[in-house]
Amino acid sequence: YIEVPISKDTFSMMPLIIPEDMGLKDVQPKKGILKYKELKNGITFNLKFKPEKKLVYTFDDGVMREATTKQDGDTLAFTIKCNRRTHRLVIYDGDKPLVAYAVK
Repeated sequence: YIEVPISKDTFSMMPLIIPEDMGLKDVQPKKGILKYKELKNGITFNLKFKPEKKLVYTFDDGVMREATTKQDGDTLAFTIKCNRRTHRLVIYDGDKPLVAYAVK
């Protein structure tokens, strides 16, 4: 999935991008560990992606929440907020996982 070799430390700081046809260039934010304080205020995500189904996301509780998205050309933008502690955020196209983040 990565075009050039990188260290394990650098790799561990990146988001987990699941589909083979997506890369780090297609995802924003590019850091894989999000801060809870930032997520509490709302983080804007951008994916160079056209979903087949509704874009949804889940935290540790496993509850699927629909993202309110805005398509701008080939980029899909949306903001996610979380007002309680969580350790994980996974974004899906319907039931297909796209990208996962750790939350600290």
